[in-house]
Amino acid sequence: MPDTRRTTTGRRIPPSAPSDTRSPDAPAMPALTRIQQELASATNIDDFFGKEGIFARLFASTLEQMLDAELTAHLGYDRYAVDGRNSGNNRNGTRPRKLRTSAGDTTITVPRDRNGSFQSPLLEPYQTSTNELKDKIIALYAKGLSVRDIQATLQDI
Repeated sequence: MPDTRRTTTGRRIPPSAPSDTRSPDAPAMPALTRIQQELASATNIDDFFGKEGIFARLFASTLEQMLDAELTAHLGYDRYAVDGRNSGNNRNGTRPRKLRTSAGDTTITVPRDRNGSFQSPLLEPYQTSTNELKDKIIALYAKGLSVRDIQATLQDI
């Protein structure tokens, strides 16, 4: 029998399939070790929810990484890349933004560009509620989709 790999849901992957189908421009999701550490720190069900809950911390960091990837796509060059010098538009730090989620209020850092032309399609101006995106991510994870499948779905959105 040929050597096959299995996904986390038990599906077989043929040996000729690439091991990482993620594009190099895809935003990095939280590392599996960080997720495992967060889940291991839970002592009861209440640790998952609330303002300082596990879901709120993971959601905020994931959203910040996605916003940073969108700014990179908007500018057309990576952080610290030589291509960005004298381009007319550079990164200009971050600003805090409060969001209301079903897990409670959380503050994220939103990246800025020098010209002020960056507007994320993920967060509309003055949008303070993000329950829909969070619910979709949790529903995809609950259905047993792998992190790569969730990343692909988020890229389609």
